Amino acid sequence: MAKRKPHIEVDGVEMKWCGTHRRYEPISDFARKTASWDGLQATCRDAQDVAARAWQKENHEKTMLHKCRTRAKQAGVPCTITADDLVVPSHCPVLGIQMVRGLEDGKDNSPSVDRIIPERGYVKGNIAIISYRANRIKNNATPAELTKVSKWLNKSTSPTLSQEKLNDTDTSNTDEPLQHRLRLA
Repeated sequence: MAKRKPHIEVDGVEMKWCGTHRRYEPISDFARKTASWDGLQATCRDAQDVAARAWQKENHEKTMLHKCRTRAKQAGVPCTITADDLVVPSHCPVLGIQMVRGLEDGKDNSPSVDRIIPERGYVKGNIAIISYRANRIKNNATPAELTKVSKWLNKSTSPTLSQEKLNDTDTSNTDEPLQHRLRLA
C-alpha cells in the first residue's frame, strides 16, 4: 500500500498531494470523498476531468446513450435504445458534411442523436445520427439546408423517395441564414 502523503501548508494555503499530477495542489481543488482518510478524492478535479474526457472519447456511443437517457427522462419520453443502436456514420446523412467525433458538444459537424418524431422518444426506428448542425437547423437554416432536411425527412418516413432525388439538391451554402433574413424583413 502506498504511503499517504500528508497535507502541507504553503503561504497559508493547505495543499494536498495529487496522485495523478504527482504534485501538491490546493485542497480546494479536490472533491469530497467520505470514504477516504481525509474526506477528499486522491486526485484533483482537473485530473479527474482529463480522465473523464479520455473515457468519453474512447466510449463515444456510451456517452451519447447516457445523454439520450437524460434527455428522455427530462422530456418524459421512452428510451429503449442501446449503445449498439448508435452507429455514427462518417458523413451526415442530411447535409453530407463529414462528422467528427470529439469532446466538444455543439460543434456543427459533431454527431447528434435525432428523434425523427420527438414524441415517440429514443426508440429503434425513430432515431438517426445526424450532424449537430442538421439537428438544430430549424433555428437558423439557409433555404438550401432546409430543402435538404425536408428531402431527408421525406425519405426517412416514405420509402418511395429515391436516393437519386436526394442527390440532385443544391449543396451551396451561399444563402444568408434564414433567421438573419427574417430579422431584416
